[in-house]
Amino acid sequence: MKKNIKFLTILCMVLGLSFYSCEDDSTVANEELLVTPTEISVNFVDANNNLSIIEGEDVMLNVQLSSALSIATTLDVMVQSGGADASATEVTYTSSFEIAAGSTSQDITLSFLDDGDYLLSDIQTYTVSFNMGNMDPNLYLISTDSNRTITVSEPLPPGTVVTTTPGDLSISVAFASGADIDVYGLEGMLTDGPSLLAANLFDASAGFSNPEVISLASGSSDGDYTIFISDYNDGYPTDITITLDFAGGEQEVFNLVVDDAMFAGLISGDVKLFINKASSGADVTYTINQN
Repeated sequence: MKKNIKFLTILCMVLGLSFYSCEDDSTVANEELLVTPTEISVNFVDANNNLSIIEGEDVMLNVQLSSALSIATTLDVMVQSGGADASATEVTYTSSFEIAAGSTSQDITLSFLDDGDYLLSDIQTYTVSFNMGNMDPNLYLISTDSNRTITVSEPLPPGTVVTTTPGDLSISVAFASGADIDVYGLEGMLTDGPSLLAANLFDASAGFSNPEVISLASGSSDGDYTIFISDYNDGYPTDITITLDFAGGEQEVFNLVVDDAMFAGLISGDVKLFINKASSGADVTYTINQN
């Protein structure tokens, strides 16, 4: 009987040790699974946010990781305009890159295509964003700068260049019957309502004559000027003929159509000509661009 009790006592001790040993191993194994993921930031690091460019130009963006990845992954690039994916006729770019293990940076080149139009009021805004895949469960990717905004404007059309002698430049605007055209000569190259309203006039003609005539005086400074035209009767579109008579006897004629660009509801009418004046010795060169 004593032997049986002794045997049972020893057996209980052995079982207790075994249970304790298993329980201890289990605790160590669970602790090894509690691994905190490594945080890696992925961001645009270039200075090209809110950039304004002209059609035909390229933009270089750069995405950078705070630490290299141990395995390869992909970087997908999205370009949108007005909430829709940008057309390949507007911008070309590589939409997906493979980021090799050990890499920390990727350049992205966007080529904004020239559509051949020259309507300066046609301004497009593009949003560029990216998404990076993560196949490593021990990594946690974060981004605080994953968008770029780029504004793209039309280029100036090929200009008409006239080199002449110093003197007044006469700007005459004839128009179709039934219209009541007003002509405003403004300082600077202006393409939007707020800048038009804030600009200084160098001359204006808003009467009842046909043609309406204004002048850019001989003593005016070198630089850019804008010819803004409005139809007081709101009879858009309106056919007009602009005749420029230069001091040396040269003449240039432009047959155009005035539409109501509205300029965000601030002012009716449209910009039709840009004139750049550049003096050199006894010569004055004018470069005229249509809009």
